Amino acid sequence: MVVKKIKTVWMNKVGIHEKYLEQARELNSGILLNYIGGQEQYVDNQMYIPLEQLEKGEIGQENYPERQGNGSYKLVYFKWKNNRHQPKLI
Repeated sequence: MVVKKIKTVWMNKVGIHEKYLEQARELNSGILLNYIGGQEQYVDNQMYIPLEQLEKGEIGQENYPERQGNGSYKLVYFKWKNNRHQPKLI
């Protein structure tokens, strides 16, 4: 499973770098997002995106330059849906 920390939820959507979607596909798993930003309604919240839902993200139209190296990337947007994924019984 790919685990990422996010700081921004904008218009109830979260943008994820396309490379993390590719990592999740390679691992044949989903993505767990942990919110660490300052908006109170999202504090201590998590969102799990299962593998089969990764294709349903909305691909942004802007290209952003990579911070290190050459090239650019796009963000893939998902509607924020607070939930907790529990892979096994505790």
